Amino acid sequence: MATVVVLTSELVAPADETPAGAIWLSNLDIATRRGYTPTVYFYRPDGEPGFFTAEIIKNSLTRALAPFYPLAGRLGLDATGRLQVDSTGDGVVFMTVRSEYVLDDLMNDFVPCSEMATYSCFQSRRRPRRACYC
Repeated sequence: MATVVVLTSELVAPADETPAGAIWLSNLDIATRRGYTPTVYFYRPDGEPGFFTAEIIKNSLTRALAPFYPLAGRLGLDATGRLQVDSTGDGVVFMTVRSEYVLDDLMNDFVPCSEMATYSCFQSRRRPRRACYC
């Protein structure tokens, strides 16, 4: 079985300054299950040099986090205990991993490895709301 090696693990913040403050979760958000929904996107190379580098993805992520700044915040509670997003602009976890797997080997029964489930760069109670793996 091939292994997955985590090369880097870091917080990536929005490219531009974001509004600070708290954003209440909607009643629908509060009523639904809170949890992480793993999503993995695969891209086949198009033959161009530098088609898919971690730096390109990371730079795109920093630009995307600016208008979608709540994703770079942290889940918290207000003074009354209501759930909210603290718009801190702290960022999301970005990991670069290397593997011997071939894309075609993964398409049947893909299960993320346990190394990808840990945020080694962020040891705190207030974990990032999102993680990006490249």
